[in-house]
Amino acid sequence: MNFRFSVVLMMFFALGFSQDLKVMSFNIRLNLDSDKENAWPQRKADVADLLMYYHPRFFRSSGSSSGADERY
Repeated sequence: MNFRFSVVLMMFFALGFSQDLKVMSFNIRLNLDSDKENAWPQRKADVADLLMYYHPRFFRSSGSSSGADERY
């Protein structure tokens, strides 16, 4: 009986002190001329807005080419 009570008490204690962790992953893609209105220069402001709205603790991007920030 004491063991079950201890387990239940620990579960409630753990739930009371749990934390939220926000993680975001975003596929930027390459900047291709064929993307036209979906090209990176037209989308990067929207990505910044999403980051400001959700405030993720960790952010990872994929699909971008090296030096993309230097060109745009």
